[in-house]
Amino acid sequence: MITLLPTDPAAGGSDDYMKGVLGIQLSYTAELTNTAYGFQLPASQLLRYVTQFYEAVRVFGTYVKDNFPAKA
Repeated sequence: MITLLPTDPAAGGSDDYMKGVLGIQLSYTAELTNTAYGFQLPASQLLRYVTQFYEAVRVFGTYVKDNFPAKA
């Protein structure tokens, strides 16, 4: 499972900088679900997670396109 989480203000990553300092409205971190393998998946599991991640990015992209029109 892939989760897209709003930024955690305590994390201090580049996404926090983008949102807090630059004021970018949508700043997210994509994280893999912790599995029995931790975050080091065996090659046999990669396609499954890449497929889920692609779908998450596709849905998020559609949301952005539909709710945040491009500025001229």
